[in-house]
Amino acid sequence: MIVTITQYLRPHGRKSVYKMKIPDTYNGIDLTVKYAALEACGCHLACEQLRTGEVIHYISHKLGDFAIVNSPAFNEHVAGVMLLKILSEFDVVAFASWLRTIEADTPGTC
Repeated sequence: MIVTITQYLRPHGRKSVYKMKIPDTYNGIDLTVKYAALEACGCHLACEQLRTGEVIHYISHKLGDFAIVNSPAFNEHVAGVMLLKILSEFDVVAFASWLRTIEADTPGTC
């Protein structure tokens, strides 16, 4: 399957959006279902490399970042595994709970 990832680039967070081919399953989990749920919740996959060299992968929503994993340094294989990990662990119920909390704490949201 193909997923869309937003990469934030140094030095000022410039956006680069790209597509990446990933397997349909990971550790027995259907990633096509997870990705569809993630998008239905208004989220997207994102990543950025910090000045320390660490790469942060996250599930982002317009009100904030829901889930974050990091890898110690950029390595394509490790980055790919971290992406599969964060996607496979996406939980709609946990996201809905997080979103209710954020909306309650954010003036001007419903």
